[in-house]
Amino acid sequence: MGIHANYLAQVGSPEWLDQQDKMDKLNLQAHQSAQSHTDEYVVESIVSSAKVSLLLHELLVIEVIPLLARKLVARFDLVPFSPSVCQSHFHILCIATC
Repeated sequence: MGIHANYLAQVGSPEWLDQQDKMDKLNLQAHQSAQSHTDEYVVESIVSSAKVSLLLHELLVIEVIPLLARKLVARFDLVPFSPSVCQSHFHILCIATC
């Protein structure tokens, strides 16, 4: 699997967005496999390649975003429901359900 650890400063970068796309695809495939009661190779691959701790790391990093969102919105006059804020929340859901 080509996923790696990202840090808070990297959130929103092209590399982070690329990884998010990969994780979104994995999430979709995992859900499709579960719905069709077929082999759950995404979950097996995550476990066998020792990426569970990486997913937890990513979840913790991205969880910091909502905690800082209010301060960022106030400091930079951002729109609370801007695409970047919504995208970070969507990413949280994808990681949590993968």
